Amino acid sequence: HAVVDRQVLLGELRGDLMVVNEKSAVTDLQKISRFEFDSDNKYLDVKDYYTIINNCNIYLKRVEKNLNAERDGKKPLLKEFVGVKSIRAWAYMQLAMNYGRIPYFTEPILTHSLAEEVSKREYLGMEELAQKLIEDMEKARKDAEKKLAEAHEDYLEFLKENERATSASISNITKQF
Repeated sequence: HAVVDRQVLLGELRGDLMVVNEKSAVTDLQKISRFEFDSDNKYLDVKDYYTIINNCNIYLKRVEKNLNAERDGKKPLLKEFVGVKSIRAWAYMQLAMNYGRIPYFTEPILTHSLAEEVSKREYLGMEELAQKLIEDMEKARKDAEKKLAEAHEDYLEFLKENERATSASISNITKQF
């Protein structure tokens, strides 16, 4: 909830669609409206985005080995698997739009030492990140199609539509930057 509220505010301030009242607005919003950014601004905290990304990574790692599990002749985890990859892609795109170059990782960060190692990796800009996210969604679709070759058509159509929508969104956002 806090991430969405913050994202809306940042988007509106960035697009000059919101006027900040200098007398009543909190200092952090006033600074953003003047394009003054500092590390203690509560609206610019990356932690919540990376919490979403890491929770997605944890889920994806744990579910990956059970993607073939069936219930009533269907493979219900496939939709969620692709959906979680889409959520992770959204969080990454928001980070890139808000902060520029960012570290990219797909493994769960479960230790302090791994977090430190990831923070030292090469940071990706919008173009490189978009390419990685599109490749990830394409790979997810192809992997799911292999697992669903003999399964139900509605799953295949869902996966294709999800990949098209996510890739189109990423491409459109990338063109703006």
